[in-house]
Amino acid sequence: MGKRRLESRLILVIAAWMWAQPAWAGPEFSPSLVGMYRKSMQVEAPLFSAAGRHGLDPRLARALILHQSGGNDAIVSASGELRRNAYLPTASEPAPADTAAANLEAGIRRFAELAERLGRHDYALAAYVGGPQVLASQPALPLSVLHDVMQIEQYKSVLRLHEAEIRREAESLRLRRVQPGENWASVARTTGVSEFLLRLYNPVLAAHQLHPGMLLVAPDPRAPAVLEVNGTTLSYTSRIGDSTLNLARAFGVDRDTLRQDNNLWYLQQLAAGQPLSIHLPDHSPSSPVRLAASAPGAGLQPHTVRAGETLSHIALRYDTSVRTLMRTNRLSTSRIVAGQQLWIPDRRARPRVAQRPRLHTVRRGDTLSHLAQRYDTSVRALMRVNRLGSSLLRIGKILRIPDQV
Repeated sequence: MGKRRLESRLILVIAAWMWAQPAWAGPEFSPSLVGMYRKSMQVEAPLFSAAGRHGLDPRLARALILHQSGGNDAIVSASGELRRNAYLPTASEPAPADTAAANLEAGIRRFAELAERLGRHDYALAAYVGGPQVLASQPALPLSVLHDVMQIEQYKSVLRLHEAEIRREAESLRLRRVQPGENWASVARTTGVSEFLLRLYNPVLAAHQLHPGMLLVAPDPRAPAVLEVNGTTLSYTSRIGDSTLNLARAFGVDRDTLRQDNNLWYLQQLAAGQPLSIHLPDHSPSSPVRLAASAPGAGLQPHTVRAGETLSHIALRYDTSVRTLMRTNRLSTSRIVAGQQLWIPDRRARPRVAQRPRLHTVRRGDTLSHLAQRYDTSVRALMRVNRLGSSLLRIGKILRIPDQV
């Protein structure tokens, strides 16, 4: 049952996505796709060698890398561990191999074994990303696994049609390794591009704190703008190869919220030329205060971490909170190292933002807890400001969002 539904959904959805692509005179490609492709170029020799040994289409092999690791040789696992040479992590061999070639060989071999046993590449992709049990134990394939399969197939289709053009664009990108003490803000200043744009070209790393040795790509700072920010709303027009997953990572928003705000269904692949409106959290690096290409935002002051310092000590010194420091510096953990640069909110220079109250119109699926998390407030504050007697919300109700405290 799961296999038949997978086959029928793939045919319908991918056909619809290909039909929806506009006939542009000159295709514009997803910054995320081009950035990931540039990184994958670093390991083409061992990747294609492994693909050849196991009878795998080189484009499918590259599509696997793009989806699984974004072409990154060092990524942070779900447990927070920095994994080296983690190009193709597999469910059966979760520990990264000692070398890139060994890791790629293990991943390609694993996929080839699944393809031979199951007889189809789409079934093998589902088993690779979700585990072999998803094809046997489920009455229907989980939507998350189906989405991953479709995304890999989309990458392969885009490469088949446009790889030469994507490669030319990727070759113009600059590569650099993260140095000790660097973070997203400092790398953005060094490269001369906005922090948001840097994250957009490095989507898989965007949700993580940077570690020394990580590989980043950066575009030419003179390149045309690809987005527009107005307050906490970002406008972006999708390009060939874009995905809701990578855009959500780069923008720092929840993927379901991005879909809901733009009337996208769960399995919908983005057609090139589709206008998107993304509501950014106030602490997003792409808010106007942080979007300037090479200068820190107003109301922020730098602090270089010294030996023995902790976030608690720094928060106490500057009369702020650990949570605020982590949010401002996009830290996923409270661990810091000597030499690392942090940005400290300056209480004296903190900009006064709201001349008018922030409002939110309740949509289907909204809850007070989700809204509190989205606007960095609390359920109690929302109920107090809006004089709510219960946590139940009515679609269409306008809520006032309290100022952050």
